[in-house]
Amino acid sequence: MRYIVTEYFERVIKDQNFKQIAVVGGTENEPELAKLSAKINFNVTYYGIEKNPIQTNYLDLNLDNEIKQTFDLVLCSQVFEHIYNLNNALDNLIKMCSEETILWLNFPTSNRVHGSPEYYCAGYTSEGLFKLLK
Repeated sequence: MRYIVTEYFERVIKDQNFKQIAVVGGTENEPELAKLSAKINFNVTYYGIEKNPIQTNYLDLNLDNEIKQTFDLVLCSQVFEHIYNLNNALDNLIKMCSEETILWLNFPTSNRVHGSPEYYCAGYTSEGLFKLLK
């Protein structure tokens, strides 16, 4: 399923020229970044959602955070199953956006719990997501 979503992502960003990208809850191995790297030169800021001694930018999406920078593209893939405060999470991501930013959210569709220590939800419907984002 992630392959299909990543192919769609490639079509959406085809004519974009991103300079500043935020990856929230991901790593340099995100498949979306692989689609971008062949096309453009950009800077990436990584925000970890779990406390980690080597992670420089920790961002608990469940809390109300002060965000000081906006980005051309904000990627947040396969993270929302680890979030219990959806309103704060979406507010935090929107704070990272200007009017021209593309906010790319990729949600899990699995109905099976996995082994992460902070796992709260097994998936979202598109209808539920549209209502949340209003």
